[in-house]
Amino acid sequence: MIIDTHTHFYDPHRPEGCPWPSPKEELLYRTVLPEHFREVASPHGVTGTVVVEAACWVEDNQWILDMADDDPTIVGLIGRCDVGKPEFKGQIERFAKHPVFRGIRGWGDLDGGFLDAMAIMADHGLVLDCCPFQEPGRSECLRLASELPALGLACEHVGGGPVNGGPADPAWIEFINALAAHG
Repeated sequence: MIIDTHTHFYDPHRPEGCPWPSPKEELLYRTVLPEHFREVASPHGVTGTVVVEAACWVEDNQWILDMADDDPTIVGLIGRCDVGKPEFKGQIERFAKHPVFRGIRGWGDLDGGFLDAMAIMADHGLVLDCCPFQEPGRSECLRLASELPALGLACEHVGGGPVNGGPADPAWIEFINALAAHG
């Protein structure tokens, strides 16, 4: 089984449209749904995907989860919820009931209510998808891993590491090794 761990599904032709991508992004501004994914992925043996929600709309989580109910291609969803807002806990409790919902993407101030919000995520066995491409994000990610070891972390886009065939950045290697030590 080969799983693509980061795809986006969206449809600008839905009645509400989609907040990303914008019509100015001509290459991306088109409908992308599981059937389009399978056309590209299946010939390479890829059988499933984890959808990483690109929209900032909380209800798009349900849109993807409804799709997943009818399409086994979707094996996971990293969604969006309103971190820092009173409704966050209820949103997490609602979506965590669905077996495909795996966590959320985003970030917040560790000295604010973000750490408490992430504790709620950890209590539900969910993952935070983060983008620690450089400082201070890398230090904050390590601090979060240290202060809340029960929270799963996923560093999207290879944590900002180089993927150009050249040598890896020593600072990136140090970060990835330090983060792995928490797991």
